[in-house]
Amino acid sequence: MSLSAALTGASVAIAGAADAATCQGGYPASQCTVAVSDTTVTPGEKVSFQAKGFGSKELVTGVVRSTPQVVGSWRSSAGGVVSGSFRVPANLDPGTHTFTLTGSTSGVSKSTSFTVVSSAGAGTTSGTGTSATSGTGSLAFTGADVARTVGAGLVLLVGGGALVVASQRRKSTGSAA
Repeated sequence: MSLSAALTGASVAIAGAADAATCQGGYPASQCTVAVSDTTVTPGEKVSFQAKGFGSKELVTGVVRSTPQVVGSWRSSAGGVVSGSFRVPANLDPGTHTFTLTGSTSGVSKSTSFTVVSSAGAGTTSGTGTSATSGTGSLAFTGADVARTVGAGLVLLVGGGALVVASQRRKSTGSAA
């Protein structure tokens, strides 16, 4: 076996061990998610969730973080799936918070973020998430810069027209001689 093959095998083994530590039975990554019924909530609202990758029949504890508050404990299925619901603590301030599930025997921990808003600003969105969050709270720019594209197209059009005119002048000058 070559050195590169040995190193590749070692890196795959290390990556596999790391994945197993963070998400039991955890590849593909779709098995390592926490899905919640709503990512924009109000204090006191009931949120349902489902997560995969825990041990069989394992006790899983849910904690809402900013100021850590245990919101419940649930038992996973034989396949390592835990589902349930919790009430958003009434004393949570508006902003982004994290819901973390941790298996009592496996140590598997999975998180998702959600945003607490006042009752006037409530909305409904569904999705999955991870514990990593970033951003300024504004939406990402997902469109195109049309002005640059149109400007570049006009420059090319005018340039092409100039070449056609120059070509026609050259032909008429060449045929007159």
